[in-house]
Amino acid sequence: MSDRPRSTLDDLLNHFDHVAKLVGTDYIGIGSDFSVAGWPGREPDAEWESHRKIYSEREWKTIKGRFPPYINEVNNPRRYHTIAEGLQKRGWKLEDIAKILGLNLVRVYKEVLKS
Repeated sequence: MSDRPRSTLDDLLNHFDHVAKLVGTDYIGIGSDFSVAGWPGREPDAEWESHRKIYSEREWKTIKGRFPPYINEVNNPRRYHTIAEGLQKRGWKLEDIAKILGLNLVRVYKEVLKS
């Protein structure tokens, strides 16, 4: 989400702003496949090393330097609240925030399950 080694909450929110301008808020969702509790106190390098066996050596070298495993401000159980509060401070409508926090995914699931 940035060219820096560690992305921040502002980088994440900028990403949401950018995608919303490109395609609209109906096409944004959060796919959180990490622990709800987060990884408090863990450094990115240690986290990557613990997940190294998942990737081939080539993938490992490609992604490790580009994608830190988490953003500190949302590395905790309040991540969705933090994202929602940040978007609200940026002037996002509550209905659009609700969409990206889960309503868009629910809509897509319903559409897929109908077919």
